[in-house]
Amino acid sequence: MIRYIMILCSTVALGAQLQAQTTIKGMVTDSNGKGLSGVNVSEIDRKSLVQTDGAGNFELQTKENQGTLLFQYMGYENQSKAFKGASLDWRIVLVPSSTQIDEVLVSTGYQQLPKERATGSFSTVSNERFNQQVGTDILSRLPAIANSIVMDVGRSQGKPQMMIRGLSTINGPKDPLIVLDNFPYDGDINNINPNMIENITVLKDAAASSIWGARAANGVIVITTKKGSYNRPVVVGLNTNLTIGAKPDLYYIPQMSSSDFIDVEMELYNRGFYKSKINSASKPVLSSVIDLLDLADKGKVDKQEALARIDSWRGIDARDQFDQLVYKPSSRQQYFLSASGGSSKFSWLSAVGYDRNIESLGDTYQRLNLRFQNTYQVTSKLSLGTNLYYTQSNTRSGRGGYSDLGDILPYMRIADDNGNALAIPKGSRQSFLETFGEGQLLDWSYYPLTDWEYKTRRGTTSDILGTVELQYEILSGLKASVNYQYERQQGLGTTLADEQSYEARDYVNRFTQLANGQVKYIVPKGGILDKSNATLIANNIRGVLSYDKKWGRGHVSAIAGGEMRDGQQNSYNDRFYGYKPSNLTFGNVDYTQGYPSVITGGKSNIQNMQSLGDKTTRFVSQFANAAYSYNERYTLSASVRRDASNLFGLKTNDQWNPFWSAGFAWKLSNESFYKSDIVPYLNIRATYGFSGNVDPAMVAVSTIGFGQASPFTGTTYARYNNFYNPLLKWETSKMLNLGIDFRSK
Repeated sequence: MIRYIMILCSTVALGAQLQAQTTIKGMVTDSNGKGLSGVNVSEIDRKSLVQTDGAGNFELQTKENQGTLLFQYMGYENQSKAFKGASLDWRIVLVPSSTQIDEVLVSTGYQQLPKERATGSFSTVSNERFNQQVGTDILSRLPAIANSIVMDVGRSQGKPQMMIRGLSTINGPKDPLIVLDNFPYDGDINNINPNMIENITVLKDAAASSIWGARAANGVIVITTKKGSYNRPVVVGLNTNLTIGAKPDLYYIPQMSSSDFIDVEMELYNRGFYKSKINSASKPVLSSVIDLLDLADKGKVDKQEALARIDSWRGIDARDQFDQLVYKPSSRQQYFLSASGGSSKFSWLSAVGYDRNIESLGDTYQRLNLRFQNTYQVTSKLSLGTNLYYTQSNTRSGRGGYSDLGDILPYMRIADDNGNALAIPKGSRQSFLETFGEGQLLDWSYYPLTDWEYKTRRGTTSDILGTVELQYEILSGLKASVNYQYERQQGLGTTLADEQSYEARDYVNRFTQLANGQVKYIVPKGGILDKSNATLIANNIRGVLSYDKKWGRGHVSAIAGGEMRDGQQNSYNDRFYGYKPSNLTFGNVDYTQGYPSVITGGKSNIQNMQSLGDKTTRFVSQFANAAYSYNERYTLSASVRRDASNLFGLKTNDQWNPFWSAGFAWKLSNESFYKSDIVPYLNIRATYGFSGNVDPAMVAVSTIGFGQASPFTGTTYARYNNFYNPLLKWETSKMLNLGIDFRSK
């Protein structure tokens, strides 16, 4: 829930002053007399260019005494007007373009098409609509502004699940494919700063997404970032915003009162429901009420005193202390500075962004983004584009929340009247832990109010993404392009449960050996340190031939090409017991032997968190897409793609799989017999096709995983991860899509 939002924006245009002899001033409006902001006003065949201000006013200075000015604004007809000498009172009225809707472009990640000539199902999100919300990530904004997208934020794994038109897979990944600037993005999408987004296209049906083949069954989200423009003065933009969020409402979901809960526990106790837990040798956790009733029945506590204490708990609501002592209002800050410009042959954009989030439990997130984008028109037919994006993010854990405690007792208190931390039952029966070991063990109590101070999780992610695009116009309408993308993402994770944390004290106590008054620590005293490192290196290269030509009433748009992708993932994890941060020392443990539990005597091995991982996934693809439109009424489209991967064995027929789609659109409103003032635009669409999905964890050949030490033999062991399965194929999804597009006055 967000209570206050403050957004501050400023844009400053900087340009060299020309020593002009002629000054032309005026105003550009629409047909209703409203000033239009951002209209391009330029001198034909010359570099002079200005934009109208917020009220539609402009001022242009030129060395020429006569010439022609051109007025350009998206959605309106271009207009030109000759000048001779200075003029200070021009008033230009722009007329909406009759083909305004054709200016809406959809991007498939391979090409951009006018929405009117696309047969597939698309959802487009403009920059203006995207920025109606604020936040440090991209995907959380989409469900509210794009059709057919659902975000399940209540997943047990913690990470929200996004779906386009529902679930479209059996065992493969359920997330849609993310395409960033025409390439699949393998890194964490949270690395991308929302302020860099120009527009987003969601590909929903097979005709729209089958061009992406084996990874498109869950839909495709195509993200296009901002770029510099030719013939523009330097423009500097600053965007800042601060979002203050309220604490979560712990009382939103009604729950049983503490008094009723205690009554139920006492009734169940009297009926013997808890006898097995009370008498268990493992001493499982008992609630405070059941523990006290049992102690009273055994004569260890006065019964009247026990009942009086239980009655004192009836008026307690555990949520009160969490609301007062644990949760705080959240804050999210964003700062984004950009600059762009361009000459007749060179355009550029540079940006830096910084974000800082503090959530309601005190966990923090910081992100630094750097962006450098350039396009160079080498010749009239050859252009070169580069794009470099760098992200550095840091996270740190905060306090433990109400739902983090698992089974919560409604009468539980985490602090006394003076604010001092109180222990709650965890791991084993509280009254047992308080006396067990006769003082030879470490304190075995759990204090949720302060334990977070002794267990911290930190994460650092660095991501560098670079692309190069070379485009050459062979003939009129025929272009060839080569694109290459390199990405390297590294994530470092550190979790430290120091010697005062419950996790460290519990683990040391669990394996401690008590014999003849002697104490032997199998797990050395100190903290428990976990370290992780994951690296992703991805290379993509693509070659495309594109053709776009109009003959009379017909219009052809087609592409064909091939691409190769190589992704390498390396990871390792390690754990250090008895860690002391003051001198960076740790103890040694024996993972090969089983040790008896200090409580039950049952043997178990010390947990070995060491692991190494190395995975390489390669894809090779061939694709083609074509659309033909006739007389601005009928459109036919077809798409085909062949994907090959190293996941399905060595035979060519197993590695390759084709995906295809076909579509038809009829713009009924353009027919001469169609007459309707209520529905002036009507378009009927039908598509059918196949897309697919692939789970890199499932392969058709036998694969073996190795472990360091078996708990039974103490030696290295191997296990089968996958068995040879010649019937395992690519997962495919076929879809029939029927649609009617219309608009009314």
